[in-house]
Amino acid sequence: MTLGLGTLAIGNDGTSTTYSGIVSGTGGLTKIGGGTLLLTNTNSYSGPTSVNSGTLSVTGDISSSSGVTVDTWSTLNGTGTVAATTINAGGTLTPGGSIGTLTVSGNLVLNSGANYSIQVSSSSACETVVTGTASVAGTFTVNPIAGNYSGSHTYTVLRSTGLLSGTFSSLTPVSDDGATFSLSYDAHDVFLTVIVPSVTSITAKTDNGASDLNAGHVVTISLVSMRPFTPPVAHSCCSTIMRSRTTPQARERTLLDLPIPCDRATTSLICR
Repeated sequence: MTLGLGTLAIGNDGTSTTYSGIVSGTGGLTKIGGGTLLLTNTNSYSGPTSVNSGTLSVTGDISSSSGVTVDTWSTLNGTGTVAATTINAGGTLTPGGSIGTLTVSGNLVLNSGANYSIQVSSSSACETVVTGTASVAGTFTVNPIAGNYSGSHTYTVLRSTGLLSGTFSSLTPVSDDGATFSLSYDAHDVFLTVIVPSVTSITAKTDNGASDLNAGHVVTISLVSMRPFTPPVAHSCCSTIMRSRTTPQARERTLLDLPIPCDRATTSLICR
């Protein structure tokens, strides 16, 4: 596809489209309408790229463009390479799409009111690599993926060859079912730290206050955990292992061998 001096607008019908050909020429490209436009090839057009509505996903290369602008209610994502990029208020930058890295060939500007949204797993996180400078503002959004989370991990979620300026005005969520998230910065990078608390204590007692766990008594087990663990105290009548079923977003735990729900704080069972 060769663009002339004008601008090609794609997506007016709101459907999603994958284009694996090469976009060339001196014109520009504008994503309009709902749906997603996916560009998978290495393109050579030199005009501006605008995302006015919907999502532009790049797994190929549009670094030849004179620049990318993302406006309100619009999203730029992917694992490819894009030209210098500006995210305006109400626009969203989502590197990866799933866990992955998006490269910005040039400078990156996230204006006030913009949204930087990433996914994080138990072992990695999305990242944007900027070959120029990076200026950040707006909201940072964390989207945890299913998995067994444990301990404390710090991920580089944005790195720039040039200097980094600004900070995100808000982080959402700050916590999720016991896991906590925090941001930190250095001269070039933005870091996300995920802390999942381990078990610090388990208290077990019977309904009559006795210290022995005899048959027929209701046993209340109080604990705090966000990850698989082996309790430091066990009794033959009770299951000794608890495992996190899904993610930090999950609201339910299950004691192995016992088909009962267990919340993050307390559960009760009858010894037999």
